[in-house]
Amino acid sequence: MRFISPTFHGILDYAMSIILIISPFTMDYYEAGPESMVPIVGGLLSLFITPFTDFKPSIIRIIPMKWHLWLDFFGGIFLTLSPWIFDFYRHVYAPHVMFGILLIVASVTTKYSEQENLAPYKKLV
Repeated sequence: MRFISPTFHGILDYAMSIILIISPFTMDYYEAGPESMVPIVGGLLSLFITPFTDFKPSIIRIIPMKWHLWLDFFGGIFLTLSPWIFDFYRHVYAPHVMFGILLIVASVTTKYSEQENLAPYKKLV
């Protein structure tokens, strides 16, 4: 069931990007290795992609919302599995898994377009 509006998803993306970038420093797992670089680079990529997505909180609308959701989905899977892919799960894994699952959930619960937001109301008319 998709209940998150594209506009709210965009706001959530900006917030999540900043949280990902600062998480190694605020959660005290910064080691200048992959455990730190994965969320920092992921957050920076998200800050680059979000302003170019076709929804209200963007600047230039060239990436379709559906593509953006797919990128979030696969980024979430990668972030969730990164502690085992890069073998730092003995040191830290909880933030990566938590943020990865949040990305996956946000991607599968966000509506594709504003037209989809209005679909339930069209049935009433």
